[in-house]
Amino acid sequence: MASGRNGASGCHNAKFAHWRASVELIEQKFNELAMQVAFHPQADNLIVARNDHRHSIRLSVGTRKTCPSSNGLVVERGAALFFAQGGRGSVAIELYPFVSELRRRREHSILWREVGDPAEITEAMLDRAINDFFCYARVSSASRRDVAPDRLRIAYLLAKSWVNRKVRVFLAVRGYAAR
Repeated sequence: MASGRNGASGCHNAKFAHWRASVELIEQKFNELAMQVAFHPQADNLIVARNDHRHSIRLSVGTRKTCPSSNGLVVERGAALFFAQGGRGSVAIELYPFVSELRRRREHSILWREVGDPAEITEAMLDRAINDFFCYARVSSASRRDVAPDRLRIAYLLAKSWVNRKVRVFLAVRGYAAR
């Protein structure tokens, strides 16, 4: 019985060790992207924020001015791609939309994916998450024009997120631990 607990504890500790390696990969990818974007005069300012205490890292677009309104210039903020490790070692990957006076989405965020072990995070997965982050930013922005494929992709991600959240709640109510 004690060996079972140590085995579970070892798995738990391995997930946190995997996070340390994965967050380095994520941070490197985010910083490379932020540097590339910094050289384009029309591009947004990308901010990379890592919090080792909370086991999280975020890529976000800084506050930006959009268009004039009766109250002055409208500002939008909030678009972000967020990775956070939970207490059991799994990692939630979420997308957050832009928010402004002119445009506010119904959903607070999209649960893009949850991985049971940070070691599952690959460069290809990061590329897909980053592409969806920019897609969601275009769809939720008051200043940008989105296109039909962007709206369809976000509709698909919203449906997938809704199912993932419902399954998560169902499992929690039934007493099953999240991965």
